[in-house]
Amino acid sequence: MGVVARMVCAQPALILTVGLLLAAASTWVVATRFVVINNTSDLLSDKFESKRTYNELVKEFGSDYRLIVLIQSPDPAKNRQAADEVGHYLESLKPQITTVLSKIDFSNVKPRLLFTRDIDDLKRVADQVEAQEKAERASQKNSQQIALDLNSILDEANQKMDDKYLRDKNNWTDFNLFVKQFVSILNKVAAQADGKTLAQEEKVSDSDGALDDSDANELIAEHEYFSLQEGKALLVFAYTGVEDPGGQAPFSDTVARIRQHLKEMQQEPANKGIDMRVTGEPALDADQIITSTSDSIKAGCITVGLIIALFFFSYRTFLRPACTFLVLIMAVLWSLGFALVTVGHFNVLSIAVIPMVLGIGIDFGIQILGRYEEELGHGRNVNEAVLASLQHTGVAIITGGSTTAAAFFSLCFNDFSGLSELGIIAGCSMVFCITASLVVLPAIFILRDRNRTVEALQKQSNNSAWNFIHDWDRTMVSAPRFWIGVAVAISIVSILSLPKLSFDYNLLHLQNPSTDSVKTLYDVMNASKSDTGTGDQISTIYASVVADNIDQARDLDKKLRALPTVSRVDSLLELIPEHQDEKIPIIKRIVAAADALNVKPSNGKPVDIPRARRDVASLLSQTREGLKQAKDAVNISHLARQAVAAFETMIPALERANKALNSAPLATIQQRFDASTAGAFNRMQTNMELLKGQKDDRGLTLADVPPQLQKLFLAPSGKILLQVYGKKDLWERGPDEEFTLSVLTVAPNATGTPVLNYFATDLLRTSYLWAAVWAFLTIAVLIFLHFQSLKFLLLTLTPLVLAVLWRTGAMVWFGIEFNPANIVTLPLIIGIDVAFGVYIIDRYREDGRFKIFSESTGKAIIMSSLTSLFGFSSLLVSQFAGMYSIGQLMSLGIAIGLVTAIFFLPQILVLLKPRVPEDEPLPPGK
Repeated sequence: MGVVARMVCAQPALILTVGLLLAAASTWVVATRFVVINNTSDLLSDKFESKRTYNELVKEFGSDYRLIVLIQSPDPAKNRQAADEVGHYLESLKPQITTVLSKIDFSNVKPRLLFTRDIDDLKRVADQVEAQEKAERASQKNSQQIALDLNSILDEANQKMDDKYLRDKNNWTDFNLFVKQFVSILNKVAAQADGKTLAQEEKVSDSDGALDDSDANELIAEHEYFSLQEGKALLVFAYTGVEDPGGQAPFSDTVARIRQHLKEMQQEPANKGIDMRVTGEPALDADQIITSTSDSIKAGCITVGLIIALFFFSYRTFLRPACTFLVLIMAVLWSLGFALVTVGHFNVLSIAVIPMVLGIGIDFGIQILGRYEEELGHGRNVNEAVLASLQHTGVAIITGGSTTAAAFFSLCFNDFSGLSELGIIAGCSMVFCITASLVVLPAIFILRDRNRTVEALQKQSNNSAWNFIHDWDRTMVSAPRFWIGVAVAISIVSILSLPKLSFDYNLLHLQNPSTDSVKTLYDVMNASKSDTGTGDQISTIYASVVADNIDQARDLDKKLRALPTVSRVDSLLELIPEHQDEKIPIIKRIVAAADALNVKPSNGKPVDIPRARRDVASLLSQTREGLKQAKDAVNISHLARQAVAAFETMIPALERANKALNSAPLATIQQRFDASTAGAFNRMQTNMELLKGQKDDRGLTLADVPPQLQKLFLAPSGKILLQVYGKKDLWERGPDEEFTLSVLTVAPNATGTPVLNYFATDLLRTSYLWAAVWAFLTIAVLIFLHFQSLKFLLLTLTPLVLAVLWRTGAMVWFGIEFNPANIVTLPLIIGIDVAFGVYIIDRYREDGRFKIFSESTGKAIIMSSLTSLFGFSSLLVSQFAGMYSIGQLMSLGIAIGLVTAIFFLPQILVLLKPRVPEDEPLPPGK
């Protein structure tokens, strides 16, 4: 350090000028190049297998990074209209938005919809329609049209209950078919009269796959919109393309425009009562970047304010500490400029380096300032004071600062790019802060003080608010054995608490929970939870699996659906079903029979409820009487046995319908039927019309698939994408691990957010643990090289080990978990806390006696710890939960590290070597 000191003394003006020019250049770089990225995949190294697989997926199919618009209101029809408008607007946002899924056009699929049904279902439909057509011909009713409304069906039922009709055995084929259909209709009528929707009825009904068990139009509509809660919640998906130019996050400007448009839509009278919000990973990332950047700036300002207040309190003037603070700002600017020139950007982790550098970097300047003024107080001139400060405290700063830098640089040795970038930026920032404190700061001292008298400089050095700590050297170590015993007890309790320490892998928990994107995401998952009826909360993220061809896709689809962790698999396969050639003959039968049926068009009139009540009651009475008579003749008549079976099937359905039709006032029942315009009978009518219009010349092909789905699921190379959803919330570690590992057993090339999150968070945790190990080993080597003594190495490391152990125990006691953000504190706290021990041991060796607080070292350590504490505790104002958790653990660690260094380490030193009397002369050269 002698060479550096002489250089500083010789050319202080040149050194300051160079420093200011570099700061100006850095300011220009920051103003023109500042950018923050936060895409999870961008934080992973390309060496990572899942990242490479993801990159290949993006090349083939485009990004799976998508926005989700949630539309909610009690009116499904209004929701669908809003979804159409939202989808149209999102289409206008190209090239930032590529594919929009709001309403899917199934017009090419509808004429061949029967090809999507299973062969067994098709056979049942064919048998049913052919039986109806045969019964119609047999009863010679070809000239009469079949009426499909409740009152007409009840009239027909009354006609079929005629004794003469039932005694003719030729009518029983027709009657049994009618009974099966009639019971299904009665159950749906009862559900409608009770105020249930037909969808609710189908969830509890025992469907046999017959034609009237589902409405083909509703089936199509269900797939046209992404509906939850029976249409009371709709989702619109928008896949991202080109990133926003100059935005804080990749799509922050796009998200802001969408939110503004949704807000304007909600103010329109037609959309009154509709809630529309946007979420999805781009929105989450945009909110996270905006929040974290704002929080970093806010924390930086708070840190600056607290440091200024501390300096003013400590030195009772602004000019003296202002020089130190000026050098700190200069070093921060160098650091930011260097980061943007070399790395090119910040990420959500490395952006926190601003308050970190402010809090940690000022430590070195405080140490130099304290030692410089101490030397001035001993009567030395400016150059002598600078030389002594750099040769003693300067060497300790290099060692202590190098340990902090080494802790940061240890983050670079992993495959997590986001973490490596933080290590590079923060480690180099420490080097810049050390350089500025050891070169530029002394140059400023020389320029400021070289024309002042020794007496004036001595008076300045004694003007401090920290004189009250001078007696601590005696009072603090009055009972060393007792306090060492306390330290041992705390350590034992901390060790016993370690097994209870936990890690929270959920990346959503790092977000600001009050942001619109987070709240909306949970609303989407909760809506899916209630929609499934199983209690499972379906996640909004999915795994992506790529198949080389359709045959491989079918095989993967079957295996994936069979996994207990998978709720559904989205792809093109439902629209390109198997065995289509085998279905063509069956569909030809259905179409021919449907064409032969003479179905009366719906008259659109409301149901006559009083008449229906009378008819159902009459039918129930007739059926009960018929059952009684049939049972009396069951031993002598085959028809009687058929009648018993038929009537026993009809009676429960008639009883349920009779009870439901009379369960509420007439006006209420009438309103329930008017609301859906005859419910089940509309289904029968529309299904019959659809059957007549079915085409049987060929099956469905890729050309029939809606263009949006082709773009999403079919690559130009012919590869096919499958989106695999889990049954539970895949943001949570347990479900994500179970889901990812099971999917990978079937599809080893699976990627997507759940897979990336699983490996990335695990890699992140492991990387930090190893970074802490390497940081500790590197620091131990640096300290040993500095002291060249195993004894002093162990003494220096003792308060560090105690601090890390106690902090870990405190986490358990206060219920604090590690997470993917605050795990960074493992190596950082090692680098920061060990510096306190370095400064104490270095001064102890230098003086040959325990006089830490009566000289500048104790004051500098306390001030250094406070500034570091300010830098991290300022993060506690952060709304970004990840940044808050970093501030929480670092503040706790620094506070504990200060106590172990300035209180417990002296107890050990006193036991090892008694204190030298206060009046013993200083060693030569002092």
